[in-house]
Amino acid sequence: MVRVEGDAVAQLQATFAENWLESCGEVLTGPEYFPKPQTEGEGAILVVNSTPSVGGATRSRILFQVLLASARKSIQITTPYFLPDHSLTDDLIRAARRRVKVQIRVPAKKRDFWLPRNSSRVAYGKRLKAGISIYEY
Repeated sequence: MVRVEGDAVAQLQATFAENWLESCGEVLTGPEYFPKPQTEGEGAILVVNSTPSVGGATRSRILFQVLLASARKSIQITTPYFLPDHSLTDDLIRAARRRVKVQIRVPAKKRDFWLPRNSSRVAYGKRLKAGISIYEY
């Protein structure tokens, strides 16, 4: 369980309401659904939903690709299942060619599923040749 407070609450509520509208056709309104958040402290927060947009891409995917294309110094990805499609692989290689330090960290042999590891390792050569660092832990 998790408790969210502060500025993120309104963004999460809006995302939930959008998903609810998409799945049920019902618009959620009123203070019973959107109580006034009590904000304490300061901090940056960005909530990005993953509902498919026009063309089938999700907002999170589009944002991720924009962030990769905008990176100037480094890109660090840590994930238990690294299976990038051609587009993502091309974005990472382009970043490495711009002299962005690209590092990918994935689990080594101790994993719950072997297929993602083996499938991902097939493309290591192309990424390593482009200057991308890959670490297995």
